[in-house]
Amino acid sequence: MVYNGGVKQERRQKRSFFDRRWVHPERRRFNNWALVAFGSAALAIFLHQYVIGLGVVSERSMLPTLPVGSSYLIHKYHYRWSLPQRGDIVIFRGPDEPRDLYVKRVIALPGDTLEIVRNQVIINGRPLPEPYAKGLTYPPTSPSRMEKGTCFVLGDNREESFDSRTFGPIPISSLEGKIAP
Repeated sequence: MVYNGGVKQERRQKRSFFDRRWVHPERRRFNNWALVAFGSAALAIFLHQYVIGLGVVSERSMLPTLPVGSSYLIHKYHYRWSLPQRGDIVIFRGPDEPRDLYVKRVIALPGDTLEIVRNQVIINGRPLPEPYAKGLTYPPTSPSRMEKGTCFVLGDNREESFDSRTFGPIPISSLEGKIAP
């Protein structure tokens, strides 16, 4: 208290949201839980949006590697700092329908020459060993060079896959992430 000219005045102290002196213990406990809940929700949204996600296979294009109904983790940050490698299983937005997500395997990288001859994928003049591939790889194609910033993707189940043989090479910038092995 301060006496100003004989008049008693109380000095007002700053109140803090979590100060024990000014907040009732039950209210303080609620405030702490609210802060923890809000922080956890914000962290979960950030992680789901930018770091890691969960997906479920709904089509047969990646059989036998990813069976229908199986779930997988998506590393969304992976291609922000590195380029895809041949053999990576990636997720990307569809070229025709941006709302659709596709899961395919990277076959050819920028600068590679790709050709399909007698159901065999040829990269830079050498046959690509594909123990994961199921079915025949068709139609035959003439040699084509991948442009800078694009890659060629194929599904492992070649006879039932809607992939780069249909819509052409995809931009690397459209890759949403890499599927965790």
